[in-house]
Amino acid sequence: MLLFYYCEGDPAVHRAEYSGPDVDLSIGDVDAIADAVVVLEDGASQGRVVDDGSTNALKKLSALQEACGRSIASITVGELLDASLRVRNWKAAIAAFHRCGGVNLAPLADEVESCIRLRRFTTLGNLVNDLDAHHPSQVIGAAVLALRARSFLSNLDTAPWSMHTRLMRLDHARHT
Repeated sequence: MLLFYYCEGDPAVHRAEYSGPDVDLSIGDVDAIADAVVVLEDGASQGRVVDDGSTNALKKLSALQEACGRSIASITVGELLDASLRVRNWKAAIAAFHRCGGVNLAPLADEVESCIRLRRFTTLGNLVNDLDAHHPSQVIGAAVLALRARSFLSNLDTAPWSMHTRLMRLDHARHT
């Protein structure tokens, strides 16, 4: 599960697959299964494997490097520990999103994105106040949906998930 939250919060990742045929990169008789396959923002595809130092992880990495025509990234346990704030924040953010289950948040996510585009940056709390025609939990869920779509950036790698979480327009974040 740590890899899931690690990848979901990685701003370089556009989308990721965690099980099924998309992570089976086997070619011929070489079994090569990644823990995740991600598509990066630049369009490149990358297999990711958690390297816990075990023999199984080393075999998995070796098989992937042999059989695979894409880059392979080894995510060490140390890297996962170093990203513990990201992991904890994305765990909370995705839980907030799931609390809105059954609600179509896409139109509200567009509204959230528009607010951030106009302001350049804001906080989750300000969004809830600004979009007060909607239930706060839905505004937060829509913000998470838009974050997962990489519509804007956040400070979830450096500050705890809260109503003070900063949300920044992509071009503003690159220039500040």
